[in-house]
Amino acid sequence: MAHEPVNKIPVPPSGPKNADIMIVGEAPAKAEVDKMMPFVGGAGQELNDWLEIAGLSRNHVRVTNVIPWRSPTNKVADLCYKKKEVDQQYQDWKETLREKHPAFPWPEKYTWPHIGTAGAYLPPRYLYRLPELADEIREADPNIIIP
Repeated sequence: MAHEPVNKIPVPPSGPKNADIMIVGEAPAKAEVDKMMPFVGGAGQELNDWLEIAGLSRNHVRVTNVIPWRSPTNKVADLCYKKKEVDQQYQDWKETLREKHPAFPWPEKYTWPHIGTAGAYLPPRYLYRLPELADEIREADPNIIIP
């Protein structure tokens, strides 16, 4: 059984919407949830160091996460389910997802790959984040996307 996320409010992206560079992380850690901003903990400090080496400022980079919720164990796989479970859940959620984002090409069956750990699949209730992320990337129209 998957864990519930620690934060009920998603950690929003930071940086200018029209940045030339977009950095997309996996999911927030504790520091990110506490400050409601991506990449402000240890990984964020490392990111800032690398940006400085490259002659860039955090103020010129858009930073977001694929999954804006934090697992209580800090492992994205712990928010996930086994494939058989998500296949059934997707059938239950498919119409809701289509209603929420009708322009997104929702498949008939759950077709997304596992996340991180083999056998860990994102529950359909979180899939609405995919078209939001696609919109975010399209809106920013960055020259470079760093996953």
